[in-house]
Amino acid sequence: MDFYVGADWDTETAVCCVGKHRALQPQYETVKLDPEVVGRFFDKLAQLGATKVVIAIESGHELWVRLLHGCAREGVSVDVHVIDGKRARRFAESLSVSGAQDDPRSAEALFEMAQSPKHRRQPWKPLSDGSMEIARVCRMHSTLSREVVRVVNRLRADLNTIAPALNTLFKDMTRVWVRKLLRVAPTPAHFRALTDEQRGKLKFGKTSPAAVAQAYAAWELGKDDAWRADTVLMWLDQLDLLCIQRMKMEKRLTKCVAADPIGAAVLELAGVGPKIAAGLVEHALDGDLRIRDGAGIATGVAPVTRRSGKRGRQKVLTTMRRAGSVHARNVGYQLGLQAVRHMPWARVQHAYYTRTKSIGAAGSIRRVARSLMRMITAIVRDGTDYDEQRYIRTLISRGVPWAADLQLLLKPAIPA
Repeated sequence: MDFYVGADWDTETAVCCVGKHRALQPQYETVKLDPEVVGRFFDKLAQLGATKVVIAIESGHELWVRLLHGCAREGVSVDVHVIDGKRARRFAESLSVSGAQDDPRSAEALFEMAQSPKHRRQPWKPLSDGSMEIARVCRMHSTLSREVVRVVNRLRADLNTIAPALNTLFKDMTRVWVRKLLRVAPTPAHFRALTDEQRGKLKFGKTSPAAVAQAYAAWELGKDDAWRADTVLMWLDQLDLLCIQRMKMEKRLTKCVAADPIGAAVLELAGVGPKIAAGLVEHALDGDLRIRDGAGIATGVAPVTRRSGKRGRQKVLTTMRRAGSVHARNVGYQLGLQAVRHMPWARVQHAYYTRTKSIGAAGSIRRVARSLMRMITAIVRDGTDYDEQRYIRTLISRGVPWAADLQLLLKPAIPA
């Protein structure tokens, strides 16, 4: 017998709406974030005759998902479906006129979604060992990147009171030569105190020494040079440490992706680096590859039809998918962007949508990413290699509208 559960969680407890189907009155039960309590909850369902439990839970708390998936009892199969938070809120708004929210109502909305095949496409499953290691490294790298941005912003805020021209001159504060220069000359007074020999040993990258000297000379300070210099050096110490840690994490991420079979296959594509490959392994390619647009749905590059165009004179309206995590959608966008930069057919497709169809650049890039995502899914599923010429011939033979300009990209066939 199938039971459906909608679980609305917080940090310590979850309100569960439990029932066989929507025709019967569901029951509500509060479950604590504890393996024993969750185990007793499944024992009760087993006593009621449950052989399969379908759970819908809002995204954002991986520990709850793992706990509900791992505490199933013998003879009871559990499918946990992680629902995007925005999608769950919109569905809850469609069920209630007042718009009021509380834990039982949210759990009831998730209970309804658990019974809808459209809302529970693929059950959640743990990542493989290799994919789990890649996911951990990706998260640590993302955390370090956020910390780097935070420290750079604080450093720029202090430089804005010392020498504002330096903020305009230094586009990237993480560059080694920028950090070394600021360590030697954190204020204009320190830069003026440098001898010609000391200035000759400094490196300025592609920036001219005259431009750097002019940026320092454009601002004069009073007697608080020492205090301001200590502040700049404090932020530089933190920034140096974070940059070293992030570089180590990038090397570790490269090794993890190269050791993973799926990651190694994705790295063969032009323009795809370790970060994009790791994001695809984590969010898109560890599921059921038989679904053609499964990876595109996970990364937000599969379009959604908002209006069919069958009513009156309305046109068909399609928009890009907003469901999914921010990181997953960013991976899809970056994949399309790199394809436009490095793949000739992608540039033709991007030009067709932006110029002929008057679609914005972001929407066009995501359409390119969808085409490439389908190709990547087939490569990983079938174990084949990327063949650009074969793909172009297929597009032309099928009469794809934007493929007419791809004839120039075809190489002459080698006679047998």
